[in-house]
Amino acid sequence: MVKTTFIALTLMTVITSFLATPAIADENNELAIITADRDHLRNRLSKAIAYSKARGKKLEEAEMQLARSMEERKVLAKRLSRAITVSKERGKKLANSNASRKQAEDRLRRVIAISKERGEQLANSNANRKQTEDRLRRAIAISKERGKQLTDINTRHSQTRARLKRVIATSKERRLKLADANSNLKQTEDRLQRVVTISKKMGRNLTKSNASLKQSEERVQRVIGVSKSMKKHLQGQIAKSKESQSSDWVAQAGVSLRASIGGLEGTEIIENYDNNTVKVQLGNKGLFRRAGSSLSNGGKALLSAIAPQLLSQNASFTVIGHTDSTPVGQGGKYGDNEALSLARSLSALQFLRDQGIPKQQLSAAGHGADSPIASNDTAEGRQQNRRVEIVLRAN
Repeated sequence: MVKTTFIALTLMTVITSFLATPAIADENNELAIITADRDHLRNRLSKAIAYSKARGKKLEEAEMQLARSMEERKVLAKRLSRAITVSKERGKKLANSNASRKQAEDRLRRVIAISKERGEQLANSNANRKQTEDRLRRAIAISKERGKQLTDINTRHSQTRARLKRVIATSKERRLKLADANSNLKQTEDRLQRVVTISKKMGRNLTKSNASLKQSEERVQRVIGVSKSMKKHLQGQIAKSKESQSSDWVAQAGVSLRASIGGLEGTEIIENYDNNTVKVQLGNKGLFRRAGSSLSNGGKALLSAIAPQLLSQNASFTVIGHTDSTPVGQGGKYGDNEALSLARSLSALQFLRDQGIPKQQLSAAGHGADSPIASNDTAEGRQQNRRVEIVLRAN
């Protein structure tokens, strides 16, 4: 405001000095112009002074608002500082929370991996346990049959022992009678001669009795020997009968299966008289989906045709999966060929169960590439090795 007043006074001084000059006073036209300019300048100066006052008031108001703004800025700065402190603390908590969450996620991934491994181990354990239970049931059945045979043999032995006891008892009675006769012989002095004669006769009879006793013992020994030989013979006959029955069952089952399903593509019937088993071998020509364990439509159709024929056989069934020697790709669902073959055998087993075969007659196993039937050096050989076998054993 002071600066504006100084400018106005300076302009007035300049105008007054122009009016006081004698040269300007003589020139009326110029004076009139200067007077008009002066009036114009006065008006403008008045307006400038009024505008300057208004600006001064606005400046004072602005200064007051600026002071209030500074106070508010200080308050906001304090709040911002506290907010930054709280944000830093929350950032630390968030970092700790993220670290804890990452640890929890890592633990969860490890738990999931362990769970998958344990699931696979459980599947293998269940398959092995089922095979063991089937073997145990067969062993118990065989043990029962042998127990019956042993009971019969023991009964015969008991009868033989009873006969032997009766022979021994008869011999003891005869010896007691002989002792009584000798005692009476010594007491009867008057009948000494006759007693001597009787004694000689008894001696001869005793010799005959001893000979008879010896013959009886020899007969008992022969009876025992015959019993042992009969036992061995009976055991041999039973074994031969079982082998004959098993061989007959293998032959009958092989003929029946060959007549009903032997003509199906990729199917082969193999009898094994040494192990008393019949094997239904299925080639992997589209039996499963590529690099997986799920049955294809063709595989389901083939097993649907085979299942009723298997169900007609009085047998237990072991489904065995095989692969070629090509390693399983990394990052896949299965860690190795053995796991892949087991998964395929379990898939086929489940489908056969759905077709009506009782679960207690079924078991599964995976042999991977351990049992090739052709060379893995050629594509044709590898295709033959990729197969599923259903092994039948008589119940």
